[in-house]
Amino acid sequence: MSSESQRVTAARTAHDDAVRRERRARIEAAPRLRRQARRRRAGIRLAALAAAVVAVLFALAAVVGAVGRSSDQDELDRLAQARVAAIEAISVMLSADPDDADAYVDRVIAVSAGDQRERLTRARPELRAAIAELGAVSTGRVISAGVQPGAGEEVPVLVVAQASAPELVGGGPGTNRVAVRVLMTRPDQRWLVDRTERVG
Repeated sequence: MSSESQRVTAARTAHDDAVRRERRARIEAAPRLRRQARRRRAGIRLAALAAAVVAVLFALAAVVGAVGRSSDQDELDRLAQARVAAIEAISVMLSADPDDADAYVDRVIAVSAGDQRERLTRARPELRAAIAELGAVSTGRVISAGVQPGAGEEVPVLVVAQASAPELVGGGPGTNRVAVRVLMTRPDQRWLVDRTERVG
């Protein structure tokens, strides 16, 4: 017998074995399938009986959900406010006029809080000198911004900006785009920058 005939014979044998196994499995499963059908019918009856209870639970859930939605909306509003404040702060940090360096430093400190505010206040003379040495007015705009997962009262916001002087927020030379993670905090009902970190 040729090798081709042997393969064909083996394939047929395997097919016949598979058919026999499937038939045996169906026969063996028949009692179990009947039991499952009985359980399904009983389950339908129980579901109908439970419908009234479910209706009551839905009514209760609606009341609780209304309270929950209010709380969820408050959180969404809080995150949206932090995001808007981060966009505004980064726009401030990217907009510097070398002829008015003092005003720039004042604006940057005004949108900062915590460690960043203290650091900028201490470094004010150096920051002012660096801005005064810019060759031209720097401008920038935020391309995108999104709130990242965080914990506690601080809200991290990832900001991508296009700027003529991206180094003002930690960007590197040779590029006009920068991604910054801005940690926002609200010490006195106003969202401020606690710190910034360059991303990528």
